[in-house]
Amino acid sequence: MKSILSGLLDYWPCHELAAADGMVSALGKYTIPSANTPPPSAAAARPYRARSMSGTQNFTLADDPFFDPGDTDFCFCGWIGNVNTLGTDKAIFSKSGGAGQFGYALYFDAGDVMRWVVSGNGAAFTTLGITGVINQNIWIFFMVYHDSVNNLIGGRSFNPNIGGSFLDPVSTAHATGVFPNTANFAVGVTPGHGNADFLFCEFGYWNRILNDREVTYLYNYGRGRTYPFWDRRFVGSYRGHGNTITKHRNRVLGVSG
Repeated sequence: MKSILSGLLDYWPCHELAAADGMVSALGKYTIPSANTPPPSAAAARPYRARSMSGTQNFTLADDPFFDPGDTDFCFCGWIGNVNTLGTDKAIFSKSGGAGQFGYALYFDAGDVMRWVVSGNGAAFTTLGITGVINQNIWIFFMVYHDSVNNLIGGRSFNPNIGGSFLDPVSTAHATGVFPNTANFAVGVTPGHGNADFLFCEFGYWNRILNDREVTYLYNYGRGRTYPFWDRRFVGSYRGHGNTITKHRNRVLGVSG
């Protein structure tokens, strides 16, 4: 059995209590400072909280090689909720600058499709659509990755608009890893893309690719899970089902294999 904590580099639940708080690491590693963000939202996400971003509100950490994985396996997972201003390009997270400093980025394009972009040389990049067209006021769970062995980038998501289940995994060829740029690591803002307009939480970074069982476990029938995943206490959590955000109690946060 492999712990889902295996290879976990950092994790940000986004349960902070004050507007001035950054995204605090559950592992005590990297806190991502807040830039103009409002108080965390409790009304739409009970009993835990989510961070809201709109306009110039974002979280930004100065360049650090911790977020430059190079030509290695890695993945990111997280939740996005209550997406507003459909039809506009919106940043989700990135370690990417302008031309010559491209790295990786996840964003919604103007057609409301989530796209994962990775560059191996800082100039050219590979782009992959992760979701279908989304609607407002839903929660979306995503996992995006780079596979250094099979030379792929890929991902999968749960999009309640399409059948109420995980979309099939998608991938495309990408043979050169991630360019080690000097850009900031940022959530809610990315050069060349519009600013975020949604809620964001339960964001994790692994140095391996989570398998289908692990991703399904974290998704947890739309209810989600939070760190520490192996804790067998009753733990409050939340997630949306379609357009409804509900409260629940998890008994087992367990270990996946």
